Amino acid sequence: HEQHCGLAHNMRTIEQAQLVDTMTTQKRVRFANQPGIEIIPSRCDFSIEERNDLWWKREDYFIFSQSVDSICREVRRLDYASCLVNALDSVTEKTEDPSQLKALIGLVQWCTHGHCRRGLEMYSNLAYFAAREQTKELARRSVVDEQNRQRELFGETDAAMIRRLSEEATRSSRRFASMMGTADAAAAHESKTDTVSSFNVLCHAYLRAQSI
Repeated sequence: HEQHCGLAHNMRTIEQAQLVDTMTTQKRVRFANQPGIEIIPSRCDFSIEERNDLWWKREDYFIFSQSVDSICREVRRLDYASCLVNALDSVTEKTEDPSQLKALIGLVQWCTHGHCRRGLEMYSNLAYFAAREQTKELARRSVVDEQNRQRELFGETDAAMIRRLSEEATRSSRRFASMMGTADAAAAHESKTDTVSSFNVLCHAYLRAQSI
């Protein structure tokens, strides 16, 4: 417990330092003195060869589809995408903070290594796909059922009550989206070999996720 409190204190200190640094940094935008004009040709003026060079063809989409299938099969075989389920479980269940931080680190690894996997989460882990679909359906169903219940009882709906119900029903999804965005940001920082900044981003988003 003392280690956990120390970790939370250190991360809050980092977050406060980042906030002060952001508030004291001045940002400037500059524009060219003379406007630049570029003429964009009409698509109708392109030759067949030029169109083929600019737009994907049916053969290209077939190659993309084969590549996606191959990548996802390999990811499922090696269980690379287990971090997705772990992260989803950590924001769905009432787990302790260290569990969410561990899951967040797993997402950073997912986003950092093997960029060809990013965007294929729904196909890389069938349990993850099923859980996300079930969560979305339950959220929609809870809102629709509450609207019908209020109309039957009162003849009208209470927008504030429905909003609160929707926020509660989608809380885990919003937390997961925040964690995935955080992992992308941390992975981008890590790709620039800025490990300190990457850690700061991770801690900042971890604290923010707790308040969603």
